[in-house]
Amino acid sequence: MRSEDGVNSSSSVTVLRRRQGDAPRSRVLAEIWDRVVREGWVDDETGRRIVVRVAQTWRTPVVLETARSLATALAQRLPRAEVRVDEDSEVRDVIHVAGIATTDVRIPIDWFEPSFLVTVTGIGPDPLVRLHGVLAAQTEPLRHLGNEGMLSGLVYESHRLGGSDLSIACGTTVRADENGEAWWIVSTNDVAADLALARACGLESHGLPCLQAVAAHELLPGYRVIGDEIPLLAGFGAAALPVRMRVRFAKVAASGRALARDLRAIPGNLGKIPNFARRRFAARSEE
Repeated sequence: MRSEDGVNSSSSVTVLRRRQGDAPRSRVLAEIWDRVVREGWVDDETGRRIVVRVAQTWRTPVVLETARSLATALAQRLPRAEVRVDEDSEVRDVIHVAGIATTDVRIPIDWFEPSFLVTVTGIGPDPLVRLHGVLAAQTEPLRHLGNEGMLSGLVYESHRLGGSDLSIACGTTVRADENGEAWWIVSTNDVAADLALARACGLESHGLPCLQAVAAHELLPGYRVIGDEIPLLAGFGAAALPVRMRVRFAKVAASGRALARDLRAIPGNLGKIPNFARRRFAARSEE
């Protein structure tokens, strides 16, 4: 199937788009949550914990209102579920794991706990990824833990290890007007949400580092849209050329850090050679 964004895929996911129009936000939000439950995107069959994580970047009144409205709606509709709103990125327990897009990554240990993760984020220009959306928002816990390496690596690791079960991007049609008409993009797939977001902003996916970070390791999904048309979200993405230049500088800096780390490891590795040689010769003499 060919998605709106022109990405070929044998299957597709659904993206819900809504705009406020003349209705009160509270009423539109209630309608969105009704649709989310009706689509089967959340359930309380296991009574598991539901975490509504609010991204810190581009956090606006619409983002906070959306997150709190969702938490209230879930608590009412899913009485067996434990619903918690996480508005800070403090991480207490950390585990080190081997990465795919980066060599080693520190992640919150609660990523391995059974829970349903919802990410609610605002959007706006970003100097390194051009457009801050769901994929960029998911990297916040990793960046706060001081993970080194390219941001693209953290984008893929957060998508792979801590991807959202439900992704919500929202804002107002005019970025500087926090009281203007609101809009929402909702999906069970973080990549599809960012693909739909890019289209709404008039940006091509191949020019957005977050989407390309995922595309380097897996096929981007096809998606179908339900709901409303959203006006063109102009001015929400940073200019392409400065972002490309910053990404190139970041690659050089990351290579320098990797070289310095390897050089620091050389003395320790050399010190292991005599012991290895002794064990090897001893093993051969016993044969």
